[in-house]
Amino acid sequence: MPQNFIPLEKLADNEVDEISEMDITEDLEGGLSPDVNGLTYTPQSQKQDVVRQPVQTSKTAEKETSNKQRAPAKPPRYFGLLPKIDLDAIVGGRLAEADAPAQAKAFWDELRKNGRVTHRPHITLVHSRGLPQEQPLWDRCSALHLAATPPPIIFRLGNIVCNERIMAVTVDDLRISPEGEGADMEAGVEFLEKLPQEVRNRLHITVGTRDKSIVPVEAKALVKSWRNGAKATSIALKDIESRGRVKGLMS
Repeated sequence: MPQNFIPLEKLADNEVDEISEMDITEDLEGGLSPDVNGLTYTPQSQKQDVVRQPVQTSKTAEKETSNKQRAPAKPPRYFGLLPKIDLDAIVGGRLAEADAPAQAKAFWDELRKNGRVTHRPHITLVHSRGLPQEQPLWDRCSALHLAATPPPIIFRLGNIVCNERIMAVTVDDLRISPEGEGADMEAGVEFLEKLPQEVRNRLHITVGTRDKSIVPVEAKALVKSWRNGAKATSIALKDIESRGRVKGLMS
């Protein structure tokens, strides 16, 4: 026999004080009752409590776990795209070029210095704050989010736009990736066909805000006003595309 195994022998009757046998067909409480009664000295009035307390504790824990499992998932705060992009390389690289506006370059340097660059870039399609006015768009986003294979959406990063408070990158030319297949791809094409121009005009990635008092949603107003001809510092990016799938997001 290998040395790491220790041979075991059945205990003799004179080596133990009491022996109690359990019936494995009994439920937990019924199976424990004879053992408690036979192996411990407990006043008669307390014997059932000795058995019931651990059993009830176990059942309570199981019930709580079951309730947690049955709890419905919280609805998303918004639907959007999560592209895998490196803002430092894209924005920083473009603003390092000779034709970059001095104001945009200075603001970018300030964002980086103060740790105000967005850590998880995203593109908001519709937010719960826009309900019920944008319920149809919300429903179409939800349908794509729940699709078995949501089709990837390709888009172009258009311009870096900023003022003294916030910086954003515009999102343009959305189209469905040819990687999509079957009904899900058709649903993606229909989704973009029904995406209102008003929504397209506000699509952006928030690069960063000057400080915590400025909410990132200000970038939406900045981009919309810039597209409508309002004055803002801007510089075009050069043929940069990315992609993402419609997802329900919480933060």
